[in-house]
This record gives sequence, C-alpha cells and structure tokens, in this order.
Amino acid sequence: MIQENIIFDDNVLFYFCNPPIVFASGYNMRRKRFFQNFTNIMIFGIFGTLVTYIIFAALTIWIHSGNWMTMYNATTEQWQSLELSTPEILLMSSLLCSTDVIAAISMVKYEEQPTLFSLLFGEGIVNDAVAIILFNTVLKFFFADEQTEIGWTAPF
Repeated sequence: MIQENIIFDDNVLFYFCNPPIVFASGYNMRRKRFFQNFTNIMIFGIFGTLVTYIIFAALTIWIHSGNWMTMYNATTEQWQSLELSTPEILLMSSLLCSTDVIAAISMVKYEEQPTLFSLLFGEGIVNDAVAIILFNTVLKFFFADEQTEIGWTAPF
C-alpha cells in the first residue's frame, strides 16, 4: 500500500512549509504599527509563552504525581491510571503553551483598532516561534542518546 511508504518528516514542515507562511504574513503586515509595539509584542510573545509553559508543566506534573490522571481503556472497558514520563509531560506542555490567535484576529478590524490588531498578530507569530523552540529543546534535551537526570527544575 502507498500509506506504508509515506513517512512524515517534521523537518520538511518546519523548514519548507512554515517559512513561506510566516514570510507571507510578515510581508503583508503593517510594519510601522508592528515596530511601534515591538516591546509589548516581545513581552507577551516570549515571557507569556514561557510563563504559560512553566505553569502547564508544573500543574501537570503535580496532578500526575497525585495519580489524578486516568484514561478509559476501551478493550477492558475500565478506567486506569495514565502513565506519563516527565519528558512526555514537558513535550505536551510545550505544545499546549502555543496559542491560536486566528479567532481573535478575525474579530478585530485593523481600521478600527490598529494597535490591538498589531499586538495580537505579533504576539501570535512570536508565541508560535517560542513554542516550536521549546518543543525542539525538550525533544533534544530529553530524548538524546544519553540519559539526563530529571529533577524538579526540569520545566525551568
């Protein structure tokens, strides 16, 4: 079958599909408003994403350590404890900290609120970039060839 021969390579997505989308968005944006709000965009985009990541990771590790996470097994028709490793929790948290601003941008018109529009648009781009970097960092740090020690400071 053809499905057995198709392999998804994330490098193709990150290096060939993502840049044209980001470059097209950057080319069509209102650069003057973007750079007027550059400091706020970076604060929301970088620090907001990192704070969200740390909160998600810490809360998920805490909830998981209390055995409050369960899953339903359809074959046995019973609820059982969900077993996740700390690197898996950190990977999941890095994916969840990325926000989608498409709905917010679609409701804000540039002509009526140009500052809010540029803040939302810029924060969305920076947030996505930081989330991708976090995901790749966690992936390379924990899933490398050698085993690394995982402590309570791992999310930081």
